[in-house]
Amino acid sequence: MQRNQALSHVTADIVLLLDDDSLLFPDCAEKFLATFEADHEQRVAGLALQNVSELPPIAAALLGGSDQDASAIEQKKGGSTANKSRLAFLEKYRLWRFFRKEVLMQAMDRMFVPYDSRRPRPSLQPSDNLIKVRHLPGYGMAVRTHIAQREQFNPFLLAYCPCEDLDASYRYGRHGICAFSPDARLMHYEVEGSRITRMQATSLGVSNVALFIHTNSDSPTKHRAAFAVFALRRLVGETLKDFLSKRFDFPQAKGVMAAIPRSYGIFRRPLPDAQRWYQEQQLELLQKKKAA
Repeated sequence: MQRNQALSHVTADIVLLLDDDSLLFPDCAEKFLATFEADHEQRVAGLALQNVSELPPIAAALLGGSDQDASAIEQKKGGSTANKSRLAFLEKYRLWRFFRKEVLMQAMDRMFVPYDSRRPRPSLQPSDNLIKVRHLPGYGMAVRTHIAQREQFNPFLLAYCPCEDLDASYRYGRHGICAFSPDARLMHYEVEGSRITRMQATSLGVSNVALFIHTNSDSPTKHRAAFAVFALRRLVGETLKDFLSKRFDFPQAKGVMAAIPRSYGIFRRPLPDAQRWYQEQQLELLQKKKAA
């Protein structure tokens, strides 16, 4: 809702949507604006910025001045050097890449169920010289303002709003290409203070997708069936992630289990009723006391 309110006041041709813990490199705006300026036919709807592991120079002086700070940043960006080395080694194997992407569902595209079956969507041309993506990350995406104002964020989500950026940017793709801007760098610092619990985030990350489908689907029966498969895969993937991370209270698996009946409740109500009912359901979940 806050992003929609802000977008209503934007008058520039391009709007940059960031998280409050996204730190831009000095040439970031120059790089993504160059891509838009070179797009004379306005085929590009939005650009995903490049999230890197190092701090921008000014931020490094403030946040990365000690070994302790550097270690904390390393943990935020994916763990220790040893862990990164092990993961890099595993990435050589096709079976691991398949397992990570399709079973653990760690790819962004696997956290979302597409709901445009018949609507036309622009495609890349050989001359585009761009890396097309289906979704843009909420911590750093540059969008043509008229598109962002037309395809607003779903206003019925509360608090942390998992997958709101996937939903909005998927609809941006109806009006042009969403692409990756590798030279436009930022660091998503990922401050934890405002985060919700693993169980809450996982649960909303599933039921929010049900709301997106109910709101936008052009083939409801087909997409609800796809959602059922999605929820089952999430349950398997989150259970495995809990187990591999030694979270034996299985908070993420419990989140999926809690989201399944809530998602069914969304689908079986007319949309206006579902939107009101789902806001009440979110509020009830978010008011639960965080685990110590």
